[in-house]
Amino acid sequence: MSMSIYAQQARLVDCPIEQAEDVSLWDKLMGEKLKTLYPDKEMLEHCSSITFMRAIQNAGIQLVDVRTAEEFNEDHIHEAVWIDIRKDDFDVRTTQLLRSDQPVAVYCRGGVRSRKAAEKLLLKGFQVYNFDRGFSQWKKDGMPVVKP
Repeated sequence: MSMSIYAQQARLVDCPIEQAEDVSLWDKLMGEKLKTLYPDKEMLEHCSSITFMRAIQNAGIQLVDVRTAEEFNEDHIHEAVWIDIRKDDFDVRTTQLLRSDQPVAVYCRGGVRSRKAAEKLLLKGFQVYNFDRGFSQWKKDGMPVVKP
């Protein structure tokens, strides 16, 4: 599957995030489009390490690591489920592993892949918390990790 953004394929935003000059503007445009689709639901929240930690500590939050298997096996956040956004089976695995009635918190290494995953999940109707600074920032901030 192409690494192009699902939301772009669905024609929500005309510019792929990789080509956006201003990612915050891109996020704003995406947020506006999503609010027109889901007016009664707050769906996307970009978080700091502390906010993300608080979110994933709540019961019912599903934590998803969308990095590669190698990255996940090196270290990850406790209780994260691994679903690689770059794999063709991402949509199938999210359907198999995640409950659509519970919020999902996603992260990757630096924030780009988790945005892509968040968009796909948002379009499926999930409430999504995206850790836009990524796992690298998580570790830099001294947050806990699991090393298998």
